Parts: sequence; structure tokens; C-alpha cells
Amino acid sequence: MGFWPQEFPWLDFGLDVRSRDVVTGRYRLPQQTVSNMLIDGLAALARHTAIQHSRPELEWRALEEFGVLPDTPFVLVHTGGRTRSRRWPVPHFVALARLLAERMGEKVLVVADDAADFDAADRADLDDAGIALIERRLPFPVLDTLLSAATVFVGNDSGPKHLAAFRGTPVVSVHGGPINWSEWGQDGVGRIIAHRVPCSGCGIELVEECGKDLACLTNITPETVLEAVREEFLQRMARVERASEAPALRRIGPRAS
Repeated sequence: MGFWPQEFPWLDFGLDVRSRDVVTGRYRLPQQTVSNMLIDGLAALARHTAIQHSRPELEWRALEEFGVLPDTPFVLVHTGGRTRSRRWPVPHFVALARLLAERMGEKVLVVADDAADFDAADRADLDDAGIALIERRLPFPVLDTLLSAATVFVGNDSGPKHLAAFRGTPVVSVHGGPINWSEWGQDGVGRIIAHRVPCSGCGIELVEECGKDLACLTNITPETVLEAVREEFLQRMARVERASEAPALRRIGPRAS
């Protein structure tokens, strides 16, 4: 650990602190302060825990049209991402949704970031499996409720993914090689599905820039993601069950003296 990681790339942990004295133009902070900042930064890294904040009021009535009631377990699938190079193919999401509905027997909702990404075959597959496709842009309170109420969220590296994790929902996210998942993976419970390939970390933004057709992302199979979702779903349901039983156990237990 040390200072100026841009100049010393072999550092595992480094701090770059810039301060400026308006009179001399030089650094303003005393070196003792900068050293303390390095120690505090390392301590913050070691103590880090995910910050979560549940939504105080959920818009349950707005979810009735999707068949979601307060006690309804469901998996929420979101297909969006900032760039196409970060998006798992829509046919993969459709196949995953069908597997979730058929093999787990749970309710699945698919939120389309762009309805144009779904062709007639995709829509037919979802319809045959009884899976709702939400194509319109949702008001933020409704989207936030979906993210908060979902038993598990599945998606790409996106804003909704991070908001779901912030709300305490287990997230299974699919990451391609250009994205540093150690930095941009969700902060909280859940899993990150990624393939380590020789060109990981390329940082491309456009699909056309990749000479491998985004193999790092497209070669992740729906079956692989399914297993991660299944395990997170079962763990979440177990936590909910334990939480519901805890008050009853306290009531029948002996009083504290």
C-alpha cells in the first residue's frame, strides 16, 4: 500500500490525494494528514459492508395488474444496460425466464428495457409459458416497488440492478469481460456470473469493437444463470421463513430476568 497508484502500478492499494494552496499553488494538506488518510482508507476497505435501505412503503396496488400480491414470491428479470456491449442477449433472458417458470414453478416478470429487442418468437415463448412482459416505461415508485418486492432480481450491469441490491433484494447479475465486476458488481447479497477470458478488461463500449462477438457474455448459458437464481431464491425464502418464525419463538420463550 502507498501513494500515487498511477505512478506505481504494482501497488495493491494506493491513494491519490490532491489539494492546492491558492497562494503557493502547492499541496495544502500536511503530510501527517495525508498519511492518516491512507490508513483510514485501508481501514474503510477492511470494514466495508453493503449499504442497504428498504423502501418504507410499497405500491402494492400498482403491482396487482402484474399478478403480484404482498405475499407473492416472484423473480424479476430486467434486460437493460447502458450499452449493448453490457447486455446479455434477449433470447438468453427469454430462455432463462421459461426455465424459471417451468423448472421452479415460480412467478416470473420480465421488464423490457427496449420493446424493440423482443421479436415475435421471443414474445411467443414468454406467452406460452405464462410470463408477463412489461414493455412500457414504469413510474419510478412502481419500478422501485418491483425491485424491492422481488424475491430475486436478474439482470445486466445496470442502474436497476444496483437499486435492487440497495433495497436488499438478492441480485444475480450477468457481467461481460469489459466490465470490472469487482468494481461494478452489486454491493450486497447475490451472485455475479462472469467468464474469465484472455481479453477480459478490454473496456470496449461498442459491440462492433469486439472481434470475438462478445463471447465472454454470450457464452454464459441460461442454465448457468438458472442454478444461481435457484439457489438465491431458496436462500431468500429460507430467510423470510426464519424471520416470520422469530417473533413467535420469542413469545413462547422464557422471560428475561
